[in-house]
Amino acid sequence: LVKLWTIKTYDCVDTFDHHTDKVWALAVAPGDDTLVVTGGADGVINVWDDKTLEQDDKSRQEREDKLLLEQDLMNALRAKDFRKAAILAFELHQPFRLLQVVQEIMALNELEMLDDIVVAMKPEQLVICLGYIRDWNTTARNSHQAQVMLLSILRVFPMETLVKCKGIREVADAMIPYTERHFQRLEDALQRTYALDFTLHAMNKVLGGDDGFEDEGQTLGWSIDTKGKHRRGEDALEEAAAPAPRPDDEADGES
Repeated sequence: LVKLWTIKTYDCVDTFDHHTDKVWALAVAPGDDTLVVTGGADGVINVWDDKTLEQDDKSRQEREDKLLLEQDLMNALRAKDFRKAAILAFELHQPFRLLQVVQEIMALNELEMLDDIVVAMKPEQLVICLGYIRDWNTTARNSHQAQVMLLSILRVFPMETLVKCKGIREVADAMIPYTERHFQRLEDALQRTYALDFTLHAMNKVLGGDDGFEDEGQTLGWSIDTKGKHRRGEDALEEAAAPAPRPDDEADGES
């Protein structure tokens, strides 16, 4: 192995395994310290060219390009150019920004914009987007956005195209249990609202006033079991609301 060390920090920054046996010789090219020659017991001579400066320049240019793209993304979000913002989010590999685009579209209630974004997706972007949806769907906070985005994909792309996506089976297997959990949570919340409606209706029956039901057909049909008798809930509430008889009335009844 040939190891590259940083003298100032004594850190090994890279390891090269182009030799299959021990390295016995190392020489630097005269007049050019960027070229290094190594020879080993495997009978191989390797010439190494130092590309540190080129790699630093490339990394610096990539950082500058990324900053420009991020600035364009923020400008697109401010201008509500959601299609451009979504494309830039894919290029920058920023799922949070794409999630922000979906939230903005949902807030405007213009889901056809989402279909326009999905139509313009390339196959590799579709695979990436499905992975983002899988991750969003793992939390209740982002599950609604994930389901809306998934619905848009199902509207735009036929099943023949989706089944050809790389890793689609793993994405589906990961989404199904979380989706079932989210729908169960919504179903439980809906059932709790029925209890609230009944409570308000019962309170209005006891206290009087408009309970918000337009006709008798909309009243809640519930029953209770009291001493072996099944009575309608409304009758029970009316009896509970009736004033208790006074002692004088009871005495008159006995006489």
